[in-house]
Amino acid sequence: MKCGILLISDETAGGRTSKGLIGDLSNKSKYVIGLQGAGLSGQATTSFSGVMKYNVEIKYAPGKLSKTKGEQTDLISFLTQKINALRKMTTKDEDVSVAITSINTQGLDEATPDFANLNFRIRFRSPDLSQQLKDQIYKTFEVSATSPIKVNISRTLLRLPLMESEATASFYEQVSKVAKNLEIRLQKEHGTSSTSLCHVSPDKPVLGNLGPISGGMGTRNEYVVRDSLLDRSILLAYLIYLSANDLKE
Repeated sequence: MKCGILLISDETAGGRTSKGLIGDLSNKSKYVIGLQGAGLSGQATTSFSGVMKYNVEIKYAPGKLSKTKGEQTDLISFLTQKINALRKMTTKDEDVSVAITSINTQGLDEATPDFANLNFRIRFRSPDLSQQLKDQIYKTFEVSATSPIKVNISRTLLRLPLMESEATASFYEQVSKVAKNLEIRLQKEHGTSSTSLCHVSPDKPVLGNLGPISGGMGTRNEYVVRDSLLDRSILLAYLIYLSANDLKE
């Protein structure tokens, strides 16, 4: 039984350099497991949200007056209006989630800023939403030709979502039975945070968050539940052992 372990260092950068390698290796693999930390419910992730980032540059050109009724002609008011519109795009079921990552404004002395730079990320659950969200963003920041405000938008698609496949659903059921026999807590969930597992071939069985129970990732309060280290290690070892026989005990 061959078992490969891949460590990557560009997870937060969208897997720009590792995604090709992940795709190639997953094509050669029977099963793919991600060892990110699990939540307190002991989840195993069977699908993952995609993510795209936007950079919006907004410039105010003095001396030009808008002829469009109701259109904002003040940069700060315009920016505030658009940020509120972005926040409203987040859905309660987390199919879509918008996070503002940075806001910068520039102006001379005490004058009203005439330049702003806005960065935000959008997580989305279905690949079908990619173009729809793109169109919505461009429409949100659309201005008339006569407006004193000019907008430039750049978009980077970091990862497309990975939907739960039949192979993954079947894989989870098998892993769930093993976990139950070992009396290890396991719960199926959707991964709202995009990961490099999104680059795995869609037809391959894949499970994420099979690492130890943890929380506070990326903060000063990051922690690992020590008791879960043993439980999850036993589950992983047993899965590796059983995978040689297609998880048949």
